[in-house]
Amino acid sequence: MWTQLWPSRLRCRLALTLTAVSCFLLVSCGDVRTEETTSRNPDAATTADLPEPKPHARAMQVPASVRRALASDPDAYLDDLVAVLTNGIEGDSLKAKIIHDWLADNIQYDVAAFYADNIPDQGATDVLRTGKSVCQGFANLFERMCTLAGIECVTISGYGRGYGFAPSRPEDPSKENHAWNAVRLCGQWRLVDVTWDAGCVDGSKYVKRYSNQFWLAAPEAFAPTHLPEDPQWQLLEQPLSAEQFVAMPFLRPDFFLYGLSLTTQLGKINSVGATAEILISTPADVWLMADLVRVGGRDSVGAECSRDGALTRIQLQFPKPGGWEMGLYARRGSRAGQYGHVGEFGFVSGQTVP
Repeated sequence: MWTQLWPSRLRCRLALTLTAVSCFLLVSCGDVRTEETTSRNPDAATTADLPEPKPHARAMQVPASVRRALASDPDAYLDDLVAVLTNGIEGDSLKAKIIHDWLADNIQYDVAAFYADNIPDQGATDVLRTGKSVCQGFANLFERMCTLAGIECVTISGYGRGYGFAPSRPEDPSKENHAWNAVRLCGQWRLVDVTWDAGCVDGSKYVKRYSNQFWLAAPEAFAPTHLPEDPQWQLLEQPLSAEQFVAMPFLRPDFFLYGLSLTTQLGKINSVGATAEILISTPADVWLMADLVRVGGRDSVGAECSRDGALTRIQLQFPKPGGWEMGLYARRGSRAGQYGHVGEFGFVSGQTVP
């Protein structure tokens, strides 16, 4: 049984906002749990037990002269940037990764434009000129740079779950609010979300923080958070309908990277009594934590997690009837330490789901 959990949660989610000009998306900083301490570290890496990822060295070695030239005349020097990043690199996969890393490390999310609801032009050269972008600009520039490197790439529009999303809140996936990419590598289309790998928001402040969580994540790992307008870009053998997507729980790619799977079948909202038991298939070197927060209130309780062979057994007790949200956290290695947020589930206790 875990020792002590924080009384409140800062979710690592993405803001969903749509304008007539373009979709854009805001990322808030990550949430962690610690078994042996209650101190908060909102800027910790989502995969809490692994070293924080760093961009490829080539992405960090662009000469200052090229960076200055890009700001003054991006149309003239974009080819030079791509050449600096990819010349002498063998294989399209590594070239595309270096492009992803440079963008995620160098382009800021335009948080001021987001809050002002005033999105400037998101063309590739405009993004390079200002060094700022929202999701459409990240996707446009990634496609343009991949194309210049001879790599086939497309921009995908659709719906993304994120900041503002909660299991208890209604969602409408027919409203496009996000853009990401698919890139063709070794004859196979793979999914990339540079925006979500570029940083996060802590309150009203943007925190630049490189990640590779959404770099070539498996289609199954994209499916709980991304619903493209064109179902073919789910890259699933059996594409999900909008109704199926809405019914899915919120799972981050790290849920799959940890090798977790739901033995107890859960949806986004689950009807329960005063108690519930959840079984999650868990590798031997992975540990889980969970907590409950009451919807619309400040009530927060921990959850008892125990190992049963290859399963983690989570015992939930709901002190009051009504809506609750469970956060799920994981780490690999020793049991003690920081746990990264990997999933979220809604429950309605003591009544039938509407």
